[in-house]
Amino acid sequence: MKTVFNSLRAMLGLVALIALALGLVWLLGTAKEGIWVGQQVSPIETPTQPRPTPMPGPTARLTPTIPPVPTSLPTPVVTPIPVAAPPFIPGTEDKPTQPYKIVVRRENTLWVVNNDGTDRRLLIDTESQAGLYLRIIPWEDAEFVGKWSVSPDSARLALTVFARERMEYKGQRNPANIYILDVATGDLRFLVEGETPVWSPDSSRIAYVREGGLWVVDTATGKEGAIFSVEEEYAVEDLAWSPDEKKIAFSHGIASLGRTPEMLVADVEGSSVVQLIPRTDYYAFGSLSWSPGGEHISYVSHVGKHTGPLLSPNLWMTTSDGTEQTQLTKDMLASGVPRWSPDGRWIAFVGTQHYAEPEPFYCLWLVRVDGSGLRRLTRDPISHPYWSPDGTQSIFQRAEQGIWTINLSDGNLKQVYPGEPGVFYHDMAILGRSKYGAGTDCEIRAAQGGIAAFNHPNRLASPTPPAPRKNCCGRASAFDIL
Repeated sequence: MKTVFNSLRAMLGLVALIALALGLVWLLGTAKEGIWVGQQVSPIETPTQPRPTPMPGPTARLTPTIPPVPTSLPTPVVTPIPVAAPPFIPGTEDKPTQPYKIVVRRENTLWVVNNDGTDRRLLIDTESQAGLYLRIIPWEDAEFVGKWSVSPDSARLALTVFARERMEYKGQRNPANIYILDVATGDLRFLVEGETPVWSPDSSRIAYVREGGLWVVDTATGKEGAIFSVEEEYAVEDLAWSPDEKKIAFSHGIASLGRTPEMLVADVEGSSVVQLIPRTDYYAFGSLSWSPGGEHISYVSHVGKHTGPLLSPNLWMTTSDGTEQTQLTKDMLASGVPRWSPDGRWIAFVGTQHYAEPEPFYCLWLVRVDGSGLRRLTRDPISHPYWSPDGTQSIFQRAEQGIWTINLSDGNLKQVYPGEPGVFYHDMAILGRSKYGAGTDCEIRAAQGGIAAFNHPNRLASPTPPAPRKNCCGRASAFDIL
């Protein structure tokens, strides 16, 4: 009996546990659905609050759209101007070349040779004979050469020389001095401190640069005076005497590479300075050369009409009073100093065409002073052309091939000074006097049957002549002491 009772009690406990478990399951289920025990459920279904939309994940980085590449315009191709057929200058056919000499610098020596290549001899070795140097070597395989020039009477040379060829330490002073060399006797004498000597047309005075400014010295007495002083960091360059010896044209600007100068003309005997071409922010010019008659000044400038890819330097000319500028070449790269023919009718220069095929060279060109008659004289690269004193030949240099002459009547080429491997340029000058005397450009050209006036479409006219001005630093000329 007791056993049966215990079994029933155990069975009832199990049923109670099962009932308790079922109640808990029901209670948890209603709570999860939002209905608690005792809560009255509405027969109308109550809409539940919408669950918040999850934040979108980071958008994948978009690949940028590459814009279409425009089709490049074809590079223009220009048919090169062929070498002209001689005679290059009409009227030279029956004119025999008058003898002259060529002076050539090689390192610290000067040599002289006849125009036909004969009688080459040493003129002076400044290093061994005077302990002076015509050049400075700033580092290996480089040289800075002091400028020098021949007197118009061909009797003397004005040389820029230095006391040292190489610097012993950075910042060591090596001032430039000007010496005079007598061609006939070989006598060398000190003249003045300075550099860049340029002879006056009568061979009596020399214009030069000292401390960046323009000075003039009398070669007989040694008396000197400042013509144009400059402010700090400014300098003058491209000195050119007028044929009447009364004025000097020069460029004036910041003494640095890429300078954009102004062109000035100074009165040698007075203190007035006239601006012919103003300074600009972008356009550079240089290589001034006065016409034989004194009415015009040629120069090279980036200003002007062109279709090339760059602001190309072209050949220009201005009247000596600055009232008109004329562009003589277009779409060319002109280089070096343009040289007037002795009769004032032609200008020789080195240049190359834009877009010329095959690869262009800097060749020898001639152009009339009114911009017409452009003609090419060589097909290979040359540099630094000069005229023979009688105007029948041109003298120039070929890279590593020395110095050559070309006869303007028949085109005959002749080597007069040998070339050297690795030597692309020799300083040189011409000994010989022009047969054309003083006179205006028109008078000189009229004597040769040339044109008497200019009428060129690229001429630029100034409304009024530029007014004279004082020295930019307010200093009067000191040349009256000469």
